[in-house]
Amino acid sequence: MPEFDFSGAFINVDNVQEEDILTIIGSPVAEEKTSAQQKEIVNGVLVPKKYMVLNIPVEYNGLRKTYTPDSNTGNRMNVKWGRDYSKWVGKQFTVRVEKYTAFGQDKKRVSGFPM
Repeated sequence: MPEFDFSGAFINVDNVQEEDILTIIGSPVAEEKTSAQQKEIVNGVLVPKKYMVLNIPVEYNGLRKTYTPDSNTGNRMNVKWGRDYSKWVGKQFTVRVEKYTAFGQDKKRVSGFPM
């Protein structure tokens, strides 16, 4: 019977298993985001805080998705592969689901560990 993946276009706790191996298949892309929770003062006005993320095209188990690493994963990748993320294409990493607390709420994230 045909199946459909409703977990979305991004890697998340619903679409990976512990120790899955993900392969970077394209150049990562930096993207500016706006925080829904954090604010900052800019020119005397309180505005949503802006921050940068790195979206990495990956493939695993025959699926293509986008992985956005947290800062700890990003630092591990920088140490292992270098800061020039354009050279990360073809590199592989395993994933683990980790618990963390943000804004007083318990959450889970997919953390990456370069091979």
